[in-house]
This record gives sequence, C-alpha cells and structure tokens, in this order.
Amino acid sequence: MQEHSLVPKSRFMLNNEATDAKTESKASKKTKKSLKLQPEAYADTAAVPKKKISDSNAVLLANAEILISHREFSLASGLIRKVLAEDSYHVGALKKLARCFAAGPQNSQQLVAREKIFTALLKSEFCFENLAELGHIYYLQNRDDEAFHKYQEALSTVTETSEGLFEVYKNLGNILVREGNFDGAEEFYNKAFELDAGNDTLLVNLGTLSIQQKDFDQGLVRFRKALEINSKNDKAWVGLAMVHNAMGDTVLAKANLENAIEAQPKNRTAVHLFANWCVRDLNYVNGIEVLQNYLAKVDSDEEISLVLIHLLCLTNRNDLALLESERVLLWNPENAEIQKIEQSLRQSL
Repeated sequence: MQEHSLVPKSRFMLNNEATDAKTESKASKKTKKSLKLQPEAYADTAAVPKKKISDSNAVLLANAEILISHREFSLASGLIRKVLAEDSYHVGALKKLARCFAAGPQNSQQLVAREKIFTALLKSEFCFENLAELGHIYYLQNRDDEAFHKYQEALSTVTETSEGLFEVYKNLGNILVREGNFDGAEEFYNKAFELDAGNDTLLVNLGTLSIQQKDFDQGLVRFRKALEINSKNDKAWVGLAMVHNAMGDTVLAKANLENAIEAQPKNRTAVHLFANWCVRDLNYVNGIEVLQNYLAKVDSDEEISLVLIHLLCLTNRNDLALLESERVLLWNPENAEIQKIEQSLRQSL
C-alpha cells in the first residue's frame, strides 16, 4: 500500500527520519524550489485555434453525453473519436473522452490514454484542473518527480474557483513521505487538513507520519480519529496496531489487526504483520489460518505463500507445505527458492 517492525515505507504508505538540519535532502530542496509557470512547454500549440463545431458533431457529443450518463463508455468513446478526427484539440470532446477513460480500474493502458488526453488539453487550456489531473496520472504511475513538479505547476495557477486542492496537497505530502522528507510532508498534509479535517484517509496519512517521527501518542490520536469517522478503514486499524505494538501492548495490537483483516481480508500488510506476530508469540495455528484465508482470496502472492510454508513446517505439516509450494510453482515455475523448498520437502516425506 517491510511489515516486520514499523512497516517500511514502500509497504505501508498510508498509502509510506527527520531530515538532518545540516544536510538538505533532495526532497527537502523540492519544497523550497520556486517553480514558475512554464507554458512554453506547450507553446507550439498554446493558442490552438478553436473551430466552430458542426451540427453533426454537436449531435455526436450530445449522444456521447447520454451514453456516459448510462455508463456506456466504450460506445461514447467511439462517438467522441469521430469529433476528434475533425478537431483533435476540441476541449469538450477531450474532456468527455477523459471521463470515459477515468471510469473503471486504472490499468497502465487507461493511464497512458488519460495522460495523452490531458497533455492535449493543456495546449488549449493551461489551467489548474488540467495540470492537477496530469499530476494525478503521474502519481498513479509512480512517477513521483514528474507528479511533484506538475502539482507545483498546478498550484502556481490556482484561482479562487479552483477545485481539487485537497487531493493535490495530500498527494504532495505522500510523495515527500516516500522520499523521507517528513517536515515537508507535514506542511502539505496540514494544508490538506485545513480544507477537509474530516477525511479519514488524510488522518491515516498523518498517523503514519507520526509513526515515522516516532510520535506514537500523536499517532494514536490520529488513527483513533480516523476510525471515529470510518470504523471500516482497514489502514487505520493497521496503523493503530503498529502504534499499540510500539507502545508494548501486543495483545491490543493483534486485536487491531484482526479488525483490519475483518474490514478488508485482502489487506496484505495486516495479514503479513499478523503472521509475523503469531510467529513471535509462538501462535502458529492462528497465523496459518489467516494466511490461508488471504491466499484463497488472491490469485497469487509468492512472498505470503513462503511465509505460510514456513509456518506449516514449524508445525510439522510438511505435506501441506509441499502442497503450497507446488501451488506456487504452478503460477511461477521459475521460482528458484520455492523449487529448492519443494525438493527438500519431497525428500522429507
């Protein structure tokens, strides 16, 4: 969203070392950079002439809007493309096409298509909304540097009517947390908090930041507040578990993880942490049960399967461990580590 201690950044980024005062980190420098608006990047078509839309194209766009309202995005896209074939920079058509691609799961193809659309839109409308959307796309593609700079460009064009500032500030904070600049992250999180103090996702991010800063009392407050707003927030339960574990209350920490898994059985961080803590407490049976339930709900997770195999071996259930290793090899026959385990288990039976 690494789970052994206070879950390393890449695994538990809610969604993941304070900066030495004498050594300015790369991330720290980012918050101090003065990024100026640079419309020259789009200067080649910054003044794209607007064509008068034909009656037939107006009808196509009107019909596309009806299809979008009924979630017929594929059909709507076909009509919109006909308009764009006549005017490739038609703002209304591009925005409708962006809505079509924003619907449903955001796989790599969807994101690439949206990137192209908003790059084209910026050539006609260089504004906060389009810059922020392009930043969101880079963010979802894990292109943090590009997302950071695009968000900064967006902030340089903010007007009183601009919408979407909350998400921009929150994502800027997330990017800086991933880079270890916690002071910079807190600054952006606080700006987001001023816009929406009741957002449970933001409170989880702030709680995670408190963990990174080892301010567990503040983390406790933030995670509890998030759960007051949304008791089904599985990441908030995981965060609360981490805080309680760090404060020495391991029993309550495991209970928090059980709540997280109940809220979201596919929460990988919660499952992995719970299994690790079961090993610590010599409670292998509960750990095995949670791992098996998780693996039954996902297609494949070789690392979690490896943990399950380890626990099964600790309980002398080598037959089940062999079965799990064979299952992993069906998904990935090239897994050398599992191959060795499978051979060893065969020899032991």
